[in-house]
Amino acid sequence: MGRKKKRISKNTKRRLLVFGTISVFIIGYFVVSCSYYVYKIHSLNKELKDLQEEYTNLQENEEELKTDIDKLQDPDYLARFARENYHYTKKDELVIQRNGEENQTKPKKEEKFSIDPDVVIYLSSGVLGAIILYVLIRKK
Repeated sequence: MGRKKKRISKNTKRRLLVFGTISVFIIGYFVVSCSYYVYKIHSLNKELKDLQEEYTNLQENEEELKTDIDKLQDPDYLARFARENYHYTKKDELVIQRNGEENQTKPKKEEKFSIDPDVVIYLSSGVLGAIILYVLIRKK
């Protein structure tokens, strides 16, 4: 019982090589596109979260400012506020300033490491190219 090997013609081999190469490039393009859009969605979700947090902080700040506006309508509070913040004094009053309180600043947020979308595309293209080369070399 001998096994017969099917012979594949040169035209069929060429067709397979051409269509296979085109298919690999199309699949590669979709892989790169998908990885880019996944990264883009991730970065937009992060930006959305940051903007929502900033919005919440701004709403809290708005409430504080509204409270301050209401307080500043009172003449006694306004006079005290002017004395504390702008060194306003009444006649025969002395201003005593404490050091260290005015120069306090809040630490700035450190920016987190972010990856440029072009880098993602180049890296995924390089990985795909390496896989294609490995497959082609291994077949030979």
